[in-house]
Amino acid sequence: MTMRRLLVPALGLLLAGVFVIAISCSKSTSPAGGGGGGALELNSGTLVNGASYSHVFANAAVYGYHCQIHGTGMAGSVTVAGGGADSMLVSVGPGGTLSYSPNAVTIKPGGTVRWINVSGGTNHTVTSN
Repeated sequence: MTMRRLLVPALGLLLAGVFVIAISCSKSTSPAGGGGGGALELNSGTLVNGASYSHVFANAAVYGYHCQIHGTGMAGSVTVAGGGADSMLVSVGPGGTLSYSPNAVTIKPGGTVRWINVSGGTNHTVTSN
């Protein structure tokens, strides 16, 4: 058996035949729509049933979001303010609806919101307005 080596930039040296899953996560510290080069504060990509997306909010502001697949009729908001919760869980598409539940949450700066797709089969996103 011949072992082959494969060099993947930023991942280092790997052996051929080894599966590699690389996930790139990034976030902007600018409020949605608030300059900072135009990067979206929230950009989950497609969430299949059972998938989740978490985001840490550094700055006090109100962050509006929607489902890129279903449009602005499926929308919610995160308010980041002192006195807010450390973290919140938001269900995406509960009962097959085109909604987030709860659709408005308040967390403290540095707090985390986690969205989980519980729709039973419909894909959704969490995307900044």
